[in-house]
Amino acid sequence: KPCPLEIWLLSNYISVFVSAFVIYAVNLALFTLIIIAMNVPFQWGIPFITLSFLVSLMIVFSYLMFLTSIMHPALAVAVVMFFQPDMFFRSLLWLKSWMSSAGSGAGKTIVSIVEKLNYALYMIVPEFNPLSHKTAQIETSLHARASDFLYILYSAGYCVVVSALFFLLTLFFLSRKRHI
Repeated sequence: KPCPLEIWLLSNYISVFVSAFVIYAVNLALFTLIIIAMNVPFQWGIPFITLSFLVSLMIVFSYLMFLTSIMHPALAVAVVMFFQPDMFFRSLLWLKSWMSSAGSGAGKTIVSIVEKLNYALYMIVPEFNPLSHKTAQIETSLHARASDFLYILYSAGYCVVVSALFFLLTLFFLSRKRHI
C-alpha cells in the first residue's frame, strides 16, 4: 500500500475537482473571448451555468465513486444514468394519483408498499442539480443577477454534504474489501 486509503480517496476527489475546475475555467475564458471578439454583451448566466455544472459534476462523481465501491463500475454507471431522482419523483406522483383513484383491496395495498419503497429510493438518490427548479430560467435566458449566485452557494453546500457522506460510505466499503 503506497498510502492510506483515506488519502488515496481524498486525492481522487481533489484531482477530479481541480481538473474539472481548470477545464471549466478554460472553457469559460474561451467563451468570454469569443463574446468579446463578437461585441456581444456578456451574460452573467454563463459563469452561473459553469459553476452549476461544476457542482453537479462533483455530486455525480462522489455518487459514482460510492457505487463503484459496492458494485461493478459498468453497473454503477448504468445506475447513475437510469435511476435519477426525477424518475422516482414522477413515478411517486403517478402512484399517488393511482392510489387516490383506486378502490380498496390487495392491489391498493401492494401499490401502497411500492409507493413507500419508491419514496425511500427518491429520498436516497442524490439530486445532481439541486435547485434546478429555481435556476431553469437562468439556464435558458443566460440572465443572472448577483443574488442568483446564492443558489450556486446553496448548491455547493449541498454538494459538500453529499460528497462528504459518499466519501465516508466509500471509505467504509473499500476498507471492508479484502484486496485493499
